[in-house]
Amino acid sequence: MTERSIDQLARTLATGHPRRRLIAGLIAGVIVPPVVQPAAITLAACKKVGQNCDKNKDCCDHAKCNGTKCRCKDDFSNCDGKCKKLDTDEKHCGDCDNRCPAGERCCDGDCVDLDQSDAHCGACGAACDETEECVGGVCVVPTGGCAPGADSCATSEDFDCGSSANCTCKQTTEGTTFCAGPPIPGSFCGNCATSADCTEFGPDAVCGASTSIAVCCGPDAQNACILPCPG
Repeated sequence: MTERSIDQLARTLATGHPRRRLIAGLIAGVIVPPVVQPAAITLAACKKVGQNCDKNKDCCDHAKCNGTKCRCKDDFSNCDGKCKKLDTDEKHCGDCDNRCPAGERCCDGDCVDLDQSDAHCGACGAACDETEECVGGVCVVPTGGCAPGADSCATSEDFDCGSSANCTCKQTTEGTTFCAGPPIPGSFCGNCATSADCTEFGPDAVCGASTSIAVCCGPDAQNACILPCPG
């Protein structure tokens, strides 16, 4: 009780205030100690590979306490003290810190495009048959008598196909292999980036990849609009 509270109590007794008000004054004069908040609980960080440990749960994910130090479990590799699965980790694919490009997945330690990979079409390990190729994540049989992936401009020989002259196996910018002729009259090398750029030449026109169009082959090759060959 403070000195001021004692003076107030003395005045109250002297003036003969009722008991209820006297008790209220006594309560008001009591000093209430501050509430002490409990200390925050700090969680210990997990132990990295090579650090001392007593039990498995001391170590970070995919590691175990081997003797007195943390070690990676089987099929996991040490990447800067953390254990990573290099076969499937997009940030550590095949090697530590080897990050896959956007849109690609890590399959068996390789960064692949599931929309175009014949070995991993649509999903890791989903391989296409020898007569199929992966287009948009689906295994399909190429049209026009062309072998999967056939590309007349990628080798020294043309893969002839169809029933008309100058028809060879080509690929679109979307990755589809089919039998097609040379660039459409009026279409020039560099005329398109995707098949959507070729609608002016008709509904069947597609954008042929630069590596599969005879007249546009070479280091400076560019895409051009082409049409499927009959037959």
